[in-house]
Amino acid sequence: MAATLVLLLAMSILLPSGAEKGAQDLVWLEVDYGTSDKDLSSTLQDLMNIRKILLVKELGTSKLAMVLREPDLAKLALKDVHEVLPVELFEDTTEKESLSWPSHPDISNSNLTLYKIFPGFKGQTFQQFRAELKQDIRNCGHILKNIPHRIYSSKGYMPPRYYVFINGLEDIAKICKDFVDIDGRKGIFEIEASYIQILHLAN
Repeated sequence: MAATLVLLLAMSILLPSGAEKGAQDLVWLEVDYGTSDKDLSSTLQDLMNIRKILLVKELGTSKLAMVLREPDLAKLALKDVHEVLPVELFEDTTEKESLSWPSHPDISNSNLTLYKIFPGFKGQTFQQFRAELKQDIRNCGHILKNIPHRIYSSKGYMPPRYYVFINGLEDIAKICKDFVDIDGRKGIFEIEASYIQILHLAN
């Protein structure tokens, strides 16, 4: 599993800026609704009539994250928004670079593990980093093919980001430890992991 996560970084370097014709305009949105039940109720009420591609709550915290269609963003009046970022499905990103990503089952559990991946440069040129990450895709792309997952890539944003959802509650500590030293390129990215739960609200 650790080797797989390197692939998620690769597309950050390859991602062109700007919207692509025919692509959905999706937005990643993170909100911290506070500590009271009233704050949570107000936040969920605001989201009730918005079409949500995905809505999740980080377990043990007051944080929500969601993927929305960009036109719906203007309909919200949420407070304490921590991040808003254009995104697209990882498969759309790989297609732009003529790199194949194997067919795989989508997420199906209510309880998931979320990995946020933030690539960075550690002494390489842009071209070297791009080449290294492309090679990781070629070498390791098959690893996730039988594991239910969904990945969103940042779009038109530097440094790029990935939001990786994997079925079930994975052993975060073990995966992150293995991930740090993969391919001998220690420190080329940061990774944050958390346990989350899908919330089902009416659209």
